[in-house]
Amino acid sequence: METDFRQNDLEADRDAEEWFRKGMVFHDKESLEQAYACFRHGIEISPNHSMLQFALGQAFDLGIGVEKDDSQAVEWYQKSAEQGLIGAMFFLAQKYEFGQGIQSDPEQAMRWYRNAAEGGLPEAQFALGEHCLCDEVEPLTKHWEEAASWFRKAAEQGHSNAQLRLAGMYEDGLGIPKDLGAAGYWFCKAVDGAQETGKGVPAPWSIKPEDAFEKWIASQVSPQEVNAREPAYSDGVEECGICGCNLNYRGLYVNGRLRGDLMWSNMCTECLKGAGEGIGCDKGQLYARQPNGDWRLVAGWCPEQDERPPSD
Repeated sequence: METDFRQNDLEADRDAEEWFRKGMVFHDKESLEQAYACFRHGIEISPNHSMLQFALGQAFDLGIGVEKDDSQAVEWYQKSAEQGLIGAMFFLAQKYEFGQGIQSDPEQAMRWYRNAAEGGLPEAQFALGEHCLCDEVEPLTKHWEEAASWFRKAAEQGHSNAQLRLAGMYEDGLGIPKDLGAAGYWFCKAVDGAQETGKGVPAPWSIKPEDAFEKWIASQVSPQEVNAREPAYSDGVEECGICGCNLNYRGLYVNGRLRGDLMWSNMCTECLKGAGEGIGCDKGQLYARQPNGDWRLVAGWCPEQDERPPSD
C-alpha cells in the first residue's frame, strides 16, 4: 500500500511538471490566461510543487492572466520559499520589506533576503549588501565589511550594480582596504557587462546616514527605484532653511513643503520631523550626499519627473 501511495505521488509530480511546462510555453507566447490556467491545474494535481507555487505567486504579483493580488502573491511565494526556492525567497522578502499584500516586517524581509543570498541569488546578495549600508549596526565598520562581502559575491556573478557598488567601496576604503586598482577593475567589469547586454551603466550612488533618524529614513529608500531613474541632483545646497545647520555635515536633507503651509524649504531630517510635510511628489524630495559632495535625489519623485518641483 505504501508503495502505491509513492507511485501515485510520483505520477502526480510528473503530471504537474507537464502542466508547468505547458504554462511556460503559453507564457512565452503571451497567452497569459492560458498560462495561468495551466499553473492552476498543475497545482491542483500536486499542491506542493514549488515551481508551480512560484509561478502562481508571479501571476498574482504581476497580473499574469489573472487580476493582480499582492496578498495572493505573498501566499504563494511563502509556500514556495518554505520549500527552498530561492527566487520565491527574494520576492517574499520584497513583499515584507515594502508591505505589499502583508504588513511590513523588516525582520522577516532580512531573514528571507539572507536565505536567498546564502542560496546564491545575486539579486538577494546585492539587496542584502544595500541593507547593510543603511541598517543600524555597530560598529559601523563591521557592517560595511559585511556589505562589501555580499557585493563581492553578487559582483562575481556579473551583477552590474554590485560591481559598481564594490568599485565605490574600494575607492573609498569602506569595509575593505582602499584599492584604486581594484576599484578600476570592478568598474570596468560593470562597463564591459553593460556593453555586452547593450544596456547603459547606472551611475553608482550611496547613502551614508549620520545619525539614527537618518539611518531609519535611509532604510525606506528603494535601491531598485533609484537605480531605475536617471540621476538628478540639487544645486548649491549649504544650510537648513529652518535651523540653519550646515547640511554638508549631514547625510540626507529634504527640499519640501512646510507643514500647514504652501512654502517650501531645504531642511535637515531633524527639522523634517517637526516642520516638514513628509516625502513625496507634493510633499518633499529626499537627497543623499554623495562621496564627491553632490546631493542626489533618492526618493520623492513626481510621476514622469525626476526633478523636484520649483520652490517658492
